[in-house]
Amino acid sequence: MEQALTLEIAWWFIAGSLCVVVVFCVNWLAPWRRRARRALGDNVIPLRHPRKRSGFRARSMPAASRLLTYVSGSGALVAIIAISALWPEIRFFVFPEILEGRVTHVRDGDTVEVGETAVRLSGITCDELGTPLGERAKAVTASLVSGRELSCQLNGETTYDRVVGRCKMADGRDLGRVLIERGVCGGCAGFDKLRIYAGISATPFRGAESDYCSWVW
Repeated sequence: MEQALTLEIAWWFIAGSLCVVVVFCVNWLAPWRRRARRALGDNVIPLRHPRKRSGFRARSMPAASRLLTYVSGSGALVAIIAISALWPEIRFFVFPEILEGRVTHVRDGDTVEVGETAVRLSGITCDELGTPLGERAKAVTASLVSGRELSCQLNGETTYDRVVGRCKMADGRDLGRVLIERGVCGGCAGFDKLRIYAGISATPFRGAESDYCSWVW
C-alpha cells in the first residue's frame, strides 16, 4: 500500500521550521540588543546600530547562551520533524474526518466501501485476492460488516481511489483489531507508528509481510 504524504503535513513542517528560524534569530539578537541599550543608557532608545566611533563594540554571545540557543532550536526542529512524520497517525485523534454509513461492498480484507466511498483500513495488512488467506480475509470482513453500519475516522490521506481510515462496527469494536485477532490480517507498523494495534492477543498471521509495513519500532 502506498499512502501519499498530504500537502497539509508539508505546510505544517514548513511553518514550524520558519518558527524555529525566527525564534533562533530572536534569541541570538536579544543579548546583543540588551548590551547596546546598556551602552547607550537606559533612557535612550537606539534608532540604529551605533557607529564604531561611539566607543561601543559588539561582543559575542556568551557560550552558555549560545549553547542554549542551539539546543532549543535543535530540539524544536526535531519535534517538528517527529510531529510531521506522525501526523497521519495523530490525525486519528486530533480533528479526524468522520465517515458514517452502510457498507455497500467489500473489495478485499482491508478495503470496504461505505456508501460510495472506498476506505482502506489503516494499520493492517491482508494478503491479496487470489491467495487462500486473501480470500479468507475478504470473507471474514464481509461476514462482519457487509450491509451493516460503520463509523470511520479518516486521517486525510488517500491511496489510489481510497481514503485511509480506522473503522468501528456498530457494537463499538475496531474492525482492524478484530481482523488481526482472527489471524486473517496482520499489523502494519509502517502505518501504525503509534502502535495502536501492537500487543494484540491474536491468532498468528501467516500471510506475506509487506515491505511498507517495516518501521523502526
